[in-house]
Amino acid sequence: FAGFAVARNSTREYVFADYFSHILGYTAKISPQEVKKHPDYFLTERVGRTGLELQYQSVLRGQPGKKEIEIDFLGREVRQISQTQPRPGNNIVLNIDSKLQRKIYDTLGKAINGESKGAAAIALDPRNGKLLALVSLPSFDNNLFIRGLSSQDLSLMEESASKPFFNRSISGQYPPGSTIKPLVAAAALEERLISPTTKIECLGSISVPSQYNPD
Repeated sequence: FAGFAVARNSTREYVFADYFSHILGYTAKISPQEVKKHPDYFLTERVGRTGLELQYQSVLRGQPGKKEIEIDFLGREVRQISQTQPRPGNNIVLNIDSKLQRKIYDTLGKAINGESKGAAAIALDPRNGKLLALVSLPSFDNNLFIRGLSSQDLSLMEESASKPFFNRSISGQYPPGSTIKPLVAAAALEERLISPTTKIECLGSISVPSQYNPD
């Protein structure tokens, strides 16, 4: 048909989507409000909504190509006026260990076995602090947003009691438990309140008659 043309385009495909959805996030069609903020974006573009897709949108996007042509009254191309070649976006390499991520995801899933609304796990390399795995359950398939997710299905997921979009590993609030002990010990050593050989008898509780008494 006159006035129409077929063009190839690239699209996301998230491998092992459920395992990495909270880390990678997903993209969605750009809104008119966002186009006003980014006039160099096209109305047909997709932009990051959550995760790394959102955080590194400007790094991953690259630059679309442009071609300006002159057409006749029938819509046929007469001549090409100008053309700008597209520039691909940059790659991002993570410290995430894919096998470890999937192993923790599967193990944690079997452990809760539907008995809990959710769970979270994080694995760090103690030598350098690198993030090796970050798991939040339940998860979701971020490919759904690429293929086209109906507003009804999206509402069902958003209103679900299990909250699959909620990243429990970085946004959840939990009691620190025994993980606080090394921090307290390090602070006490720094202030010379204890030495590496100090022994403390722990009876499971502590009584503080007056929190304002310096002694």
